[in-house]
Amino acid sequence: MFALGLLWTVWRVDMILAQKLPKHLEGREITLNGQIIDLPEQHPCGWRFHFAPTPSKEWLNPGHLRLSWYGTPPQSLYPGQHWQLTVRLKQAHGMLNPWGFDYAKWLFQNRILATGYVRQKGEQRLLNKASPFNINNIRYHLAEEIKKTLEDLPTKGIILALALGTKQAIPQQQQKILQQTGTAHLIAISGLHIGFIAWLVFWIARRCYINKMALWLPSPIFAALLSFSAAFVYALLAGFSLPTQRALIMVAVVMSGIVFARKVAISHILALALLLVLIWDPLSVLSAGFWLSFGAITIIAYVFNGKREPKLSPLAKWGMGVWRIQWGLSLGMFPILLFIFGYVPLS
Repeated sequence: MFALGLLWTVWRVDMILAQKLPKHLEGREITLNGQIIDLPEQHPCGWRFHFAPTPSKEWLNPGHLRLSWYGTPPQSLYPGQHWQLTVRLKQAHGMLNPWGFDYAKWLFQNRILATGYVRQKGEQRLLNKASPFNINNIRYHLAEEIKKTLEDLPTKGIILALALGTKQAIPQQQQKILQQTGTAHLIAISGLHIGFIAWLVFWIARRCYINKMALWLPSPIFAALLSFSAAFVYALLAGFSLPTQRALIMVAVVMSGIVFARKVAISHILALALLLVLIWDPLSVLSAGFWLSFGAITIIAYVFNGKREPKLSPLAKWGMGVWRIQWGLSLGMFPILLFIFGYVPLS
């Protein structure tokens, strides 16, 4: 099993490395056709976006690119648009500063093997508009509507992050506060939010279920299917990013146990979810979110597993549960947070 896991990872990594920029194209002006993917970021000096070029004779197997467009494009950039761009590219790389952000690792994890910028002197043409059914295009227009509606609200950026998984609109001062309080990784849509939506929909569906329907569909199965559907829609709103994919797999594992009426040990559920996540994306181990999410869920599961509360009122039981889970997470996540971020906020 270890050998199979190693071979699977090596094969997936080799597929990514096969998409790297050919050496003879590096530093040259080249013309590429392709599609804008994910949400473009607008800055005072221009735009930054991810671009998926179509294969050509010079580059048979292109990967995703991270491009900058300085100045003002002839038209606003939307996800899903097809453009012909004149660009200058270089191999993806990052600085090796101690305790600094590992930009090269982040690029590789997101399957980006080349970065560059759009040349002002070249010909830039919009080939096709974005499809109205493109999920990232829908997310972009939802973000614009939220910005218009909440124009003067100071927490506009955080609401956008919680709704659509984009952190672009969070001011630097708020980002600093989030980092100092150790909550920065919880703002954009993550496993915590998808798990919460799945639990909330499951709880509501069980209580709003009509008893007569149980003759053809039991209430736990109905609630589990509805819960997974809600989690899937919320993951789509986040652009189906890698963290949301992991969370969706974990929700699917739990809900499948309910649908098939199997009582499974918590350790087996965690192991199966971990196995499926690593089969889906072996590069998940490069992400801090992978260790944080699995670490937190493991601690929560074992804090509550097999605990029998004394005869207390519902409010007292809730208070005891909050107290126990807070201490469990604080102590259990301490080494993980310290290793990843280099510090643990006292708050």
